[in-house]
Amino acid sequence: VTWAVFEDKTTKDQFVVLGTHWNPHSEDEKLAQSNITGEYVKRIQSERNLPVIVMGDFNSVPSNQSYKNFQSVSGLEHVTNTNGVDHIFYSNDFTAVAQGYESENCARSASDHFPVWIDVSLG
Repeated sequence: VTWAVFEDKTTKDQFVVLGTHWNPHSEDEKLAQSNITGEYVKRIQSERNLPVIVMGDFNSVPSNQSYKNFQSVSGLEHVTNTNGVDHIFYSNDFTAVAQGYESENCARSASDHFPVWIDVSLG
């Protein structure tokens, strides 16, 4: 997991963004990673007391146990409405204003997945 704290220049509100990439080959390993990542999110929320966004290649679809487990352990909402393996989750401090994924050739050439995105409002 990679993470950073960001600050709005105007309001000085801070929030944490985490990125992750789970093992694509083993559901058992993804289940373990879902626990580790979910507990890590909870720890950062507890230590920093800041809103959180988690995004990345979870190599997991909503019907997978690892996906369900991460959402349960972390307590985060899921926002991206795709059937892919890339997802964005967020704490209830945010409101999703818009969401989607890029399917144009230039986006596809940057990755083996279509990029997902959200526009959020804090507060």
